[in-house]
Amino acid sequence: MLQKLKCCLPYLFAILFFYVIAYIFSPQVLQNKIVQQSDIDSWRGMANEIVTYNKANPDKDPALWTNSMFSGMPANTISVIYEGDYTDTIYNFIHKVTGVRPPSYLIIAMVGAFLMFLAFGVNIWLAIVGAIAVGFCSYNLQIIQVGHNTKMVAIAFMPWVIASVIYAYKKKPVLGALLFAFALSFQIKANHPQITYYLAMILAAYCIAEFYSAIKGKYLHKFLKTTLLIFAAALLGVATNINHLWPTYENMVYTMRGGSELAAERQVAEQSAIQEEQQKAGEEGRQSQTKGQRRGLDVEYATNWSYSLEETPNLIIPNFNGGSSYGALTQESETYKAIVEMGYPAQSASQAIQSLPLYWGNQPSTAGPMYIGAISIFLFILGLILLSGAQKWWIGIISLLAILLSWGSNLLFLTEFFFNYAPLYNKFRTVSMILVILQITIPILAIITIDKVIEGDYEKAKVKRGITIALAITAGFCLIFALIPTLAGSFVSAYDSMLQDFMRGPIVDDRISLLRADAFRSLVFIVLGAGVVWAGFATKIKKEYIYVALGILILADLWVVDKRYLNDSNFVSKRTIENQYAQREVDKIILLDKDPNYRVLDMSVSTFNNAHVSYHHKSIGGYSAAKLQRYQDIIDDHITAEMRMIADDVNQALESMGEEATIEGIQSQLGEYPALNMLNARYIIVNDGFPPLMNEGALGNAWFVNDLKMVNGAIEEIEGIDMVEVSEQAVVSEEFSKIVAGFSKENLSEDELIVLTEYSPNRLVYQYNTEAERVAIFSEVYYPAGWRAYVDGEEFPIFRANYILRAMKLPAGAHEVEFVYKPESIEKGAFYSRISSGLLILLFLAYIAQEVIVRRKRTIAVV
Repeated sequence: MLQKLKCCLPYLFAILFFYVIAYIFSPQVLQNKIVQQSDIDSWRGMANEIVTYNKANPDKDPALWTNSMFSGMPANTISVIYEGDYTDTIYNFIHKVTGVRPPSYLIIAMVGAFLMFLAFGVNIWLAIVGAIAVGFCSYNLQIIQVGHNTKMVAIAFMPWVIASVIYAYKKKPVLGALLFAFALSFQIKANHPQITYYLAMILAAYCIAEFYSAIKGKYLHKFLKTTLLIFAAALLGVATNINHLWPTYENMVYTMRGGSELAAERQVAEQSAIQEEQQKAGEEGRQSQTKGQRRGLDVEYATNWSYSLEETPNLIIPNFNGGSSYGALTQESETYKAIVEMGYPAQSASQAIQSLPLYWGNQPSTAGPMYIGAISIFLFILGLILLSGAQKWWIGIISLLAILLSWGSNLLFLTEFFFNYAPLYNKFRTVSMILVILQITIPILAIITIDKVIEGDYEKAKVKRGITIALAITAGFCLIFALIPTLAGSFVSAYDSMLQDFMRGPIVDDRISLLRADAFRSLVFIVLGAGVVWAGFATKIKKEYIYVALGILILADLWVVDKRYLNDSNFVSKRTIENQYAQREVDKIILLDKDPNYRVLDMSVSTFNNAHVSYHHKSIGGYSAAKLQRYQDIIDDHITAEMRMIADDVNQALESMGEEATIEGIQSQLGEYPALNMLNARYIIVNDGFPPLMNEGALGNAWFVNDLKMVNGAIEEIEGIDMVEVSEQAVVSEEFSKIVAGFSKENLSEDELIVLTEYSPNRLVYQYNTEAERVAIFSEVYYPAGWRAYVDGEEFPIFRANYILRAMKLPAGAHEVEFVYKPESIEKGAFYSRISSGLLILLFLAYIAQEVIVRRKRTIAVV
């Protein structure tokens, strides 16, 4: 018993050590502080209606839809309580025992990486070093700082998945496959498909290498058997998550990731126009070019954030491109001196240098560099030199592919190839994110290499040659830029135009200094790391001491860089977080209106990049990369133009009224805004320091029309909004012609009304009275995957009107209309998740029971 306990101590120590360094890195959490994360701040705004409703109605189905953003959208991209997955209990337990974030994220990542390196057969103490190298990669701390929590959790579970696959191939196929199913289930639960996709790329590369080794080593039968088990486990692990994967996939079809029907039609129209011009000019054979142009529009959106050859050195020199978009300088900086020399007080100068555009790369913005660690890069290069066989090649190839794909628009032919032919690749944007692959592959090869070197797997001459070459490549690279940093480029940023003229020259000098300092810094760590490696190989120093020394160096290297992006300044009290959602005076005025469902257009903020407004109101705008595509089309084609019209109308009113301007007077000068009117934008905030403007043209929750303009295609549908009086006529696609046939076109009487009487995110109830069969337009976003309508309990069809709104043909008389949102994918997904997760748990318990029985039999046989 004591012997078994002694064997477990190193593993217990490793886990305890991960806890300690994670909480030492963020001790602020022990003071009841939390990270102020911009994306989480936005999430709190967009999710407030959902969270509030669920809390107030625990006995009802949780909210699946919200009207708080973009006039209405599914809640599954924001916050949904999914039921049916029994493995959630284990997943939640892991998060609970690791504590609060961000330390919990680092612990999960390091524990997984530790298991991964053990699966590779690495020395246990060196596996701890590898876990540090994976967990403290700078990108992790950057995404924690900005609030990409789901991405961080997905990254943290990547090593768990890889560890189980390696364990299945190298040791116990059945147990490894079962653990793989659990680990994959957890990784998918993080709900970041893009990271899961990159994980799949790593696993595919590893499995191809194993296949090659199996053929070469003549154990193909064992490989195929294990692969079949892993494949079955993958299906089971994915199936546990059907409860949220199915609704997410269903929703994706209608979002910006599913593509724009309108854009496609316009591209076809443009292509036809080009072909007509070519025919007139006698030109032929241009079809392939127009096809490339069509694809290029989507590729351009997906590659807004692209790395480049010039930015890739960030992997080894963190400030090669200046770090994050906005960072702080010291009082020794040239910029600070220039500000003081211009006569500004020292205090003002100190404040000014706290947030300056230090990044000068090609991306629109960045939270920081993808710094992997100078020592890890050195060891990775050493591994490419020393190692042989499939292990080196699969890691090297997938790492190189990740770098090349991260270049996006800067290596467009490769990106377009994957975009057009790699399954699902065209569903993701921010191609530079693929560099998370390097956070796994570079430390893997680095740690495997040091393990083999210290264990004496190579001759002295080979190790000496390898270290020399690796030093020449890595340390030599750093030395060149430390001595001649101007080789990196111009050091000029597009954001420099926002600076005063006298600051532009000094800030370039400061960027050069940042590069030089970090180049020297990386040079020192590489040389020290190489010295430790050589000492471990060429001397009789205990390898445990070598591992400790290497671990200290890697941790020190990454720790200092990480603190640039997540430090004490990022932690605030919970009260500070809550205060940012305090009601403004303009909010208080609007909230006096107790109508159950009107909307607010806030032009005092970045309307379509701000979700704080959604905390208090049902907003025309919001912030989401997964907004419905048709709503984005309305924004582009109508709302943005109408916002400009509002600004012009307000400015003209102010000019004409001068000092006698009043809110009422300005309101009287507002024009007609068809799209905003049909979206029931009752209040317009032009300046949050003044009362809101009342939009008298807002059409309310629902209204009857006595005429329909039938159109063909998305172009006619969206352009038709400007051709009708939306209060009396609606634009309807011919695809719904059978539904609308036979309605009354007679003029409406004053008694024919439709009124919203009950509102909740999943359910709306209207009362109406008509003299004839009428078409009602509802100021609610049309979404066919889940919304059902009932008239006095009998289901009636919903059709689309005015490009994005719901509409119905209603029978004459006094009736009740009920809209209910209950997607089939939610109910059936929960059912299938129960089956698959229950089966997975039963299989695991059965395996454990079998192992116990087998061991008992062996013990009895021995006795």
